[in-house]
Amino acid sequence: MGLFVFKLWIIGLRTNNNGQASKEAAQMSEKAKGKIKEAAGAITGDENKKAEGQAQQRKADAVEDAAQEERTRQEQTKAKEAEKERDRQERKDKGLLGKVDDTLSGR
Repeated sequence: MGLFVFKLWIIGLRTNNNGQASKEAAQMSEKAKGKIKEAAGAITGDENKKAEGQAQQRKADAVEDAAQEERTRQEQTKAKEAEKERDRQERKDKGLLGKVDDTLSGR
């Protein structure tokens, strides 16, 4: 009974308010499934099931690491674009001559 309730909880994690699968929750559930398999293998003495659970956890970790790296790359790209825009705005504000005063007119 407890395992059934846990599986229902995992399924509940996989949906957001719109009922669509959440990638983050799906990865959490994949890791949780791996932990369940590992524990079941340890309890029953099934080394293959235990190894399969460990592999599933490593795979979930690798997918999450790749997703984090992608988010980091996207944030770095946004930061570079913001810096370029700031530099463009500074050049625009300075004007063509870089705020050089008109010394010939005496102003």
